Amino acid sequence: MHKIDLDFEQARTRQLLFRTKLKSILYGAEMDEHAVISPVDSNIGQWIYNHALNVYGDIPEMIELERIHKHIHESAAELLLQYHSGKINEARNNLHKLEPSADIFTKLLTIIEKKVKESNLNFPYDSEELIHTNYRELLELRQSITELDQRIKEQTEELFLSKKFFERKLHNHFSQAPIAICILRGKHFIFEFANDLFLELIDKKADLIGKKLFEALPELQDQHVDELLNGVIHSGQPFIGNELKFSLRRNNILQAGYFNFIIKSLEDELDPAPGLMIICSEVTEQVISKDAAMENQRKLNIAIESANLGTYELNLQTGAINYSDRHIAIFGFSPDEHPSHEDLVKCVHPDDMPIRNEAHKISLQTGSLSYQLRIIWKDQSTHWIQASGKVFFDKHGAAEKIMGTVMDITESKTAEDKIRQSNERLEIAMKAGHLGSYELNYETEEVSFDDICKLHFDFPLDRQVSMDDIRHATHPDDRMELQLKMQHIRNNTGNYSAEYRIITKDNEIRWISTSGKGIYHTDGTLIKLIGVAENITARKRNEEELSLSLSKFRLLADSMPQFVWTSDPEGHLNYFNQSVFDYTGLTPKQVYEEGWLQIVHPDDREVNIEKWMHSIRTGEDFLYEHRFIKNTGEYRWQLSRALPQRNKAGEIQMWVGTSTDIQDQKTMAQYLEGLIIERTKELKNANQELENMNQELRSFTYISSHDLQEPLRKIQTFISRIEETDSLTLSTEGAIYFERIRQSAHKMKTLINDLLTYSRTNVSDKIFETTNLNVLLHEIKTEFTDGLKEKQGTLEIANLPDVQGIPFQLRQLFINLISNSIKFSKPDVPPVIKISASLLLGKDIGNPNAHENELYHQIAISDNGIGFDPEYKNKIFEVFQRLHAKTEFDGTGIGLSICNKIAQNHHGFITAHGELNKGAVFTLYLPFSK
Repeated sequence: MHKIDLDFEQARTRQLLFRTKLKSILYGAEMDEHAVISPVDSNIGQWIYNHALNVYGDIPEMIELERIHKHIHESAAELLLQYHSGKINEARNNLHKLEPSADIFTKLLTIIEKKVKESNLNFPYDSEELIHTNYRELLELRQSITELDQRIKEQTEELFLSKKFFERKLHNHFSQAPIAICILRGKHFIFEFANDLFLELIDKKADLIGKKLFEALPELQDQHVDELLNGVIHSGQPFIGNELKFSLRRNNILQAGYFNFIIKSLEDELDPAPGLMIICSEVTEQVISKDAAMENQRKLNIAIESANLGTYELNLQTGAINYSDRHIAIFGFSPDEHPSHEDLVKCVHPDDMPIRNEAHKISLQTGSLSYQLRIIWKDQSTHWIQASGKVFFDKHGAAEKIMGTVMDITESKTAEDKIRQSNERLEIAMKAGHLGSYELNYETEEVSFDDICKLHFDFPLDRQVSMDDIRHATHPDDRMELQLKMQHIRNNTGNYSAEYRIITKDNEIRWISTSGKGIYHTDGTLIKLIGVAENITARKRNEEELSLSLSKFRLLADSMPQFVWTSDPEGHLNYFNQSVFDYTGLTPKQVYEEGWLQIVHPDDREVNIEKWMHSIRTGEDFLYEHRFIKNTGEYRWQLSRALPQRNKAGEIQMWVGTSTDIQDQKTMAQYLEGLIIERTKELKNANQELENMNQELRSFTYISSHDLQEPLRKIQTFISRIEETDSLTLSTEGAIYFERIRQSAHKMKTLINDLLTYSRTNVSDKIFETTNLNVLLHEIKTEFTDGLKEKQGTLEIANLPDVQGIPFQLRQLFINLISNSIKFSKPDVPPVIKISASLLLGKDIGNPNAHENELYHQIAISDNGIGFDPEYKNKIFEVFQRLHAKTEFDGTGIGLSICNKIAQNHHGFITAHGELNKGAVFTLYLPFSK
């Protein structure tokens, strides 16, 4: 044999030895498990890592061989873990899962061996050494296999004896079991065992053992029993069936019965034939009884459902509750919710909880439960329920449970409440309206007056009223009319109403309004009159006063030179004073019958109608200028105004209008219009002159920006050249004059720049943007770094708001104010400049420029400089205004004027406050915009 053949045979032997050792351990052999678990220390592992990878490592399949080798050892470790955790049979049964990997390992060995032979590899090992190692490992493998076979044989015999003992013991137990049991074996379901109860159940004898199921019980052939049994065998899952119906031949009669079944598959390693254990009991009588009970319960449920009742059963000892779907629906829960007894009790209205507690307390004494109360659903709606029940007691007299029903009575309770509230409202309304109720029985002459009705008639409250009392109290002048109305209600069914006077015991005359409805027999005979009575004396007096007032009004209106007219709420004019007829020359008949529009100029009528109808629809005052024709045929202008007259409820009762002659005012207005036209022309000319001046100002700005600065730049250029070339040759006096020239040029440039800045603040093109003052101020701060550093000053900026503004103008404003604070700082005192902001209402600012109900941003710029005299706080913003000598501080006096102009451009204003040597505060107010 070739050396390579010996080498690979050694590998196969070691792989087989590894598998044999693994199986031996799983069957109880005590040996070193490390050599099985470790892929490096096992025999085959030593061959791979100490030899094969070094010699055959260039062959690609060698890498795959190593991977498969590791996988096999990992799987072996899992099997040993199962074995040591007590899952012995499971570990043994899972040995077959290593077979696919082992087969791949063997095939890879063959492929590698073939490639080695083809490559004529120089083999490093001695043949005798290989033969000796292979022989020794083969002897070791033989011994391991022999020991494994012996161990398996011994365990199999022990298992067989144990099984026989267990079967005898199990059969003995099954025979004495208080339930029917049988065991079927094989694909034909041969009876292997059946206890006495099972034989009794199927009405068979012990000779049943050894027979096929469907030979012994042919009636089961067509009852799908075979499908049921095969299903358990194939799935391995037990079958549990309750109250299954099967027909069995018992006493030579095929009878249907109901049975409870448990069918379980039996696994036996020594007996490969499938087995089934069947445990069953007959429940035919119980099913029949239950069906009868269910039928009764169904009928009861139908009765309960038709009554819309919810049912419950409460265990008083455990608190457990069973209830119907309708029961929890009454309490506001859905069918998929499962509220506890406590959840249901929580629904009870807190005010009604004593009712429930008292009812339950009484039920423990009487055995009967009944109460009505309110419950609150989860949506906070309130409902009424009627609960009834019966208490059941145990043999010791202790309350055990309550069974009962619950009904939703919300609708009936709501109806009762509505009736009660209606009666209460009627009673309140009658009392509020001072209405008394009465009932006159014309068959018995009986009279029923309530207290209010007695007070209206001035009858004593403690005395019964009679028909004669009513007749005697009625005013003699009204008795006949009242008698006719009573006769009418006797002869005609319907409603009754009357207004008449009565005389009280103090001879006071009162007006009474009565109304009612007659109650009649089927033949039309009046039985009684039921109604209400009201004291309308005050109303009658008011009507008389109103009539008198109306007469006075018309008398006064007829004496007025103005036109006076009235209208009803619908806009129909129903009164004109005498001035209308005198002015137009028309008679009242002509005006009332032919309409008032005939006196209005034809060109004014359409608009007149539109405005008048608008006022009628909306209730707004009527105001219109139109022309009325005079009896001379002349049309004169009138101003007509009408106001609605309303009652206490705000309802329009009438319209009162006047028309005033405004012809003279119209003539004067026309004259004034002519003057206005002439003045407009003058104003237009003035505007043109102003525009020309603005154009000249723009020209001046251009000249200032270009033409004036050009010679100034040349002057500054010549000054610079003289300083560079001739400064040392100038006389002392000449040097002084030269310095004055340089300073004057600098001041001239500053003045021109400030004038340009001031003029730019007047431009009409003002584009407002949302400006973040924090960003703007921090950008500006960098421009003053050197100036502040030179004077050791600080600039403190608080959190500032966003404002609507013109960014370049706001930038100029803050630069000017900060520059002022630095310029006017105290000598040898580091300047401290602070900028802060807040919101204020206009009325709290105390400045005439502020609108009271508008919000303003208040932005304060304060410093600790030399300040100024308070008397200059307003003058300081004027153009060219200076509070200090030119030699003391530089500047043109325009900077603060620019700030003031920028504030005005932003619809705001700026103020200044200061004291000498105590610093200054400039406060900018800008309108707040959302």
